[in-house]
Amino acid sequence: MKKLAFEKPKPIQMQSIPIGMMHKDLMAIAPTGEGKTLGYLFPIIQFLLPLERLNMNNFDQGPYALILVPTR
Repeated sequence: MKKLAFEKPKPIQMQSIPIGMMHKDLMAIAPTGEGKTLGYLFPIIQFLLPLERLNMNNFDQGPYALILVPTR
């Protein structure tokens, strides 16, 4: 992660990633630029990687994840 200039997780990520990895619902509040997006996406990506892609035969199995983002 050093190539991406990440040396350690931000506080919101240290709190949200373990909760997400347990497949629990999560709602987090932090200032802009504090890493909420990665805090949400890292557990979701880890969850999605081993799953079969949705297609016409298994579309009723999805959606696998739902992200709601408020607008300003």
